[in-house]
Amino acid sequence: MTFCPKCKKRVKSIKTRYGVRNQCCDLWSWGENVPLETKWTHHARKSAHEEFDKLWKSKLMSRKEAYTWLAKKLDLSKKKCHIKLFNESQCFDVERLSMKKLKRLEGKENGNS
Repeated sequence: MTFCPKCKKRVKSIKTRYGVRNQCCDLWSWGENVPLETKWTHHARKSAHEEFDKLWKSKLMSRKEAYTWLAKKLDLSKKKCHIKLFNESQCFDVERLSMKKLKRLEGKENGNS
C-alpha cells in the first residue's frame, strides 16, 4: 500500500495496457514499490537511462559491469542502484558519468587511451 507524499492519502492504482499506474496529486509511478514522481523526475530518469544504457548496449561493457560501475560511482549498494529510484540530481549525475565513461571506452576501442 502506497501513500502520497503530498497529501498523505492512499495512492490510486489504475490498471492500464502498460501495467499498473499509481497516481495522486499530479504525481505518478509505474509498478509496485516505486516512489511517486513528477513529470520532470520521469523525464530525468528516462534521459538517464538513455545515456546509461548506451554503455552496455554498445557491447563495450556488460549490463552487469555497467551497473556495478554505476553503483560504485554513486556510492550505492548494487541493490539500491536502480534509476527508477533516483531523484533528478542523481539522474543528472548518471547522464554525466555515463557520457564520460562511454567516451573513455570508445577511445580505448579505437586504440586511443
